[in-house]
Amino acid sequence: MVNYMFHFKIMTSKNLKNALATLLLYCLGSSNVFAANLNAYVDNNIVQMGQFIQLSIKLSGKSASGDPDFSVLKQDFDIMGSTSRSSETRIINGQMSSASTWSITIVPKNEGALIIPPIHFAGEKTQPITIVVGKAPSPELADAFFETEVSSESIYVQAQLIFKTRLYIKALDISNVQLDQLRINDAQVIVKGEPAQSQIVKDGIRYFLIEQQYYIFPEKSGELHIPAMHFSAIVNEAGSRFNRFGSQRRIGTQSQTKVIEVKGVPKEYPDNALWLPAEELTLTETLNPNDSIGLGEPVTRTIITQAKGLPSTTLPPAKIENLEGLKIYPDQGTHEDNLNNLSVSGIRKDAFVLVPNRTGKIKLPEYKLTWWDTKNNLLRYATLKSRELHILENDNSGFSPTPSMLDININQNASSASTDPQNVGQSAAGKSLFGEPHEKLLIFLLLMLALLWITSILFFILYIRNLKKNIKHPSSINEKNSEDEKILLKDINQACHNKNIGQLRLALIAWGKKYYEDPKIKGLYELAEYCEDAVLKESLKKIDQALFSEKSADTDIDFNALKQGIDEISKNSKASRDKSFFNKNQGKKLEDLYSVRI
Repeated sequence: MVNYMFHFKIMTSKNLKNALATLLLYCLGSSNVFAANLNAYVDNNIVQMGQFIQLSIKLSGKSASGDPDFSVLKQDFDIMGSTSRSSETRIINGQMSSASTWSITIVPKNEGALIIPPIHFAGEKTQPITIVVGKAPSPELADAFFETEVSSESIYVQAQLIFKTRLYIKALDISNVQLDQLRINDAQVIVKGEPAQSQIVKDGIRYFLIEQQYYIFPEKSGELHIPAMHFSAIVNEAGSRFNRFGSQRRIGTQSQTKVIEVKGVPKEYPDNALWLPAEELTLTETLNPNDSIGLGEPVTRTIITQAKGLPSTTLPPAKIENLEGLKIYPDQGTHEDNLNNLSVSGIRKDAFVLVPNRTGKIKLPEYKLTWWDTKNNLLRYATLKSRELHILENDNSGFSPTPSMLDININQNASSASTDPQNVGQSAAGKSLFGEPHEKLLIFLLLMLALLWITSILFFILYIRNLKKNIKHPSSINEKNSEDEKILLKDINQACHNKNIGQLRLALIAWGKKYYEDPKIKGLYELAEYCEDAVLKESLKKIDQALFSEKSADTDIDFNALKQGIDEISKNSKASRDKSFFNKNQGKKLEDLYSVRI
């Protein structure tokens, strides 16, 4: 009996030691699970030139503010768009952990083996990643390719360069389209309208063709680098757009970088003249009413500067020197640009009101503008010849006014005319009571404006009466829609509370059809296309996975987070619900990319 008890005590002691060791290992293991770490991964590390790479940085085990510094990538990669961030929180065995993921799209600049260097953030750093970049496929084998064209390989500084791009995309079912906009350092870029889209058969293959034209004006001499333009999209194989069992692949391409020689200002161009390189430059003018006017009557002189190959903002304002016997009141100039396939044509108009204060002839001097002919490489001058104004005695005044009298306004003239005995006598003899011709015009315009005002009020009253008779107030419709959405949200909340994924799926589809006004939403994968929040998008997909997979996955669905995400979306205004193809397929904050519907 004694021996038995002694043996039992020894075994108990050993078991206790084993239990303590196991507990210690468990604690150490748990601490390793939730230890802070920073990892980097890519969606593909073997690509061809022009293809996009999705780089993700994940911080686990701790929280941090701000974003990682991705500037270390710029040596070998172009960064496309902006950085997106998503966060998640998990509770496992009573332990809570958080993780944040940053995603960014990059494009390799060169062929060969490239290294994504370590990225430092929150006291941690990632491991380097090797990317193997092959040559871009030949056009006949590629799913997409660029063609580019420039109007000249050498231009003058601030002169016009036309740059055309043509993007060929095979007729495939694609989504997540990304096409960056052209930006050039030290140059002004003007885009000619929206890109032209069409279909074309090239070498026996049908393509979607996207064409765009740019007008480039370099701001300094030397070399002008037109950077490569990038295109990327996801190809949806048969049935993969809304079907998780279908396959997808990423395609991409880029244009060739162009280097243009930019020449400086020629030596023969005058130093004191504004540099104006253009294909054509002309000066014209108008006088309203004409060059024969009465003393004190205004005449408007408009000088029009038009240049082919220059935007209107670069054209200088016209100038008129002060002249004896003439008061000059300049008006603000106007700008206009006409864009066509050949060039930009800039037009500037400068108006001047001229008021003579003496009779006789007043000579308007010659106006000259220096410019450089870029077609023939010649110095040229645009000229307005001098002309004369003929100032006549004002028959209505009966005397020649002094310069100080010309500054008196119309109301003062009318008041003095009514009290002056001489003017009263003239009125009795048959003179007009309204005085000068421009005063008659003013009174006529005032009468017409009063008539139009009265007519507008009458039409408005009739319109309101008809509106009250035939149209119901829209508030009832809005209240009905709002009440329907509340009922659908209540169904979603109830299904989340009961964790009934079948009921939840039906409620979410009904809510999505109502909220986004899209009857084509028939599944959660289609509804997820409208969601910008990555966590909510993933939760919607997990519901289908839990419902249709053999193994239940409802424990991975965060019902509270899903309910809160739907509630936040429902608070948005009607304007924010309207989602274009571009917004649904491309993602967040890609404001500089084109929208392409294939």
